[in-house]
Amino acid sequence: MTKPIQLAVLLALTATGAQPLEQMKSSSMTASSINLLRKADLPIIPVPDSAFRLSTGDQLRLRWWGIGSQDIDLVVDTRGDIILPDIGRIPARGTIFRTLRDSIETLIRKRTRATLIDLQIIKIVPAQIQIVGILKYPGIYELPAGTRLSNALASAGIDIGDLIYQLESGTPMWTPLKSQEPSLRRILVLHGGHDSAWYDLISSKRNSDPSQDPPVFFGDRIILLPRGKVVQISGGTNFPGGMEIVEGESIQHLLRAIGEDSSATVRIESNSSNQPTNVLDSQTAIIRFPPKNPLLKMNCAWVFGNVRAPGAYTLNGKMTAEQIISAAGGIIGGSDSGVVVSIKRDWTWLTPARDRGSVDATQYPEIKAAMFSYLTQTRGTYVDTKTPLLPGDTVLAYPLEPVVWVGGEVRNPGFVTWKKNQTIDFYISEAGGYSNRPWISRTKLFDLQSGQARVGENQIVRPGSAIIVPEKRFITTEQWVGIVVSIGSFALTATALVITLSKN
Repeated sequence: MTKPIQLAVLLALTATGAQPLEQMKSSSMTASSINLLRKADLPIIPVPDSAFRLSTGDQLRLRWWGIGSQDIDLVVDTRGDIILPDIGRIPARGTIFRTLRDSIETLIRKRTRATLIDLQIIKIVPAQIQIVGILKYPGIYELPAGTRLSNALASAGIDIGDLIYQLESGTPMWTPLKSQEPSLRRILVLHGGHDSAWYDLISSKRNSDPSQDPPVFFGDRIILLPRGKVVQISGGTNFPGGMEIVEGESIQHLLRAIGEDSSATVRIESNSSNQPTNVLDSQTAIIRFPPKNPLLKMNCAWVFGNVRAPGAYTLNGKMTAEQIISAAGGIIGGSDSGVVVSIKRDWTWLTPARDRGSVDATQYPEIKAAMFSYLTQTRGTYVDTKTPLLPGDTVLAYPLEPVVWVGGEVRNPGFVTWKKNQTIDFYISEAGGYSNRPWISRTKLFDLQSGQARVGENQIVRPGSAIIVPEKRFITTEQWVGIVVSIGSFALTATALVITLSKN
């Protein structure tokens, strides 16, 4: 089972798996061909066709069925090639997986009468990513293939949160005694030396846009340029303070990128008298929003993220996060599309059951550590979508794989991907099943959203829950001997006391 935390960099990728066994059985294959499907060896690593590039050491499994069926383990050698026995050599290092797969399939069909060909990656080695430009330690970094751009920069010592804080707080960005800071809105990534693209991490953080925080792979080069012009944003804005602009962009593009209302009528103040009304340049100094209506602010909540119509919505009665997301057009791709919901109230992100008192589950150190490890990779945390809203709340729906934590007496404790309408037994099976001494009847389900803990019920599990299988307690042979000896000693002592008292 692929653990969401251990392979977090791969969660957002599109899986390309082998065809189901039932489908293969229905095709014209022999029994010996079906036996080539070694269930224990089936690949567990999802690979995106359009992004992943191979590097030296990556291992693959090639299978084909028909006349002369084969099951071959391949590896990208030190020269960057893959050798197909009796067929030929194919360049692989730096090649997109889809391109390699098509080349191998074409070559095999020329040499054999294969009816079905399957190529899967079974092992991915760390990728070498070059990071250069405005940073303290430029160089080549070894990172897990598919690491997000923001995490790659963090590995190189770039604290993105601190840079954003400096922007918003007005902390001086550069002085003669201080080195320049890197731009977060114009990061150049050369993808394998074949193509290039600009990415905006501010937009990624503010709008929960994963396309602006792409995965990086072998051979990618990240170039950090000096931070551009910084302007001040004031008035009735969601994010007051400094913000970097890209010269020549329109005000609507800037507002969309930084999570503001792009339809708002703002005033641009410039150091130049000939400042265009809709285009930003080095003379732009201040962007002023009109004051917010205090009555509207007190009777509405904001919805941002992966919804069809983000913005402010009036609270009608005791609306929940689920209802206001529905009013915003619903979640793009549906509620089961790997989106979680968080609520910001004043300056605090609500944690599960924060307004219902202390959650008993969080008193267990192993759950505390597990949930902390998970939540540190999110912005805020997800809560029950039926949580009632208060005026001024901000609801954020953003892509993230919902998980369930399974611990205790299971073979592979840790995080398991949440599936809709599945029960405790399903998640224990996903965690490898019970280990040696499980106390099955005392299995506990902690619902961190409602604050409830239940024992011994095979019920449906909600995302963000924790399951613990306790160790079964029993008395060993040595302990039984000790108990019998103690009882016997007590009986002899009591008998001697009775005899003594009767003689007196």
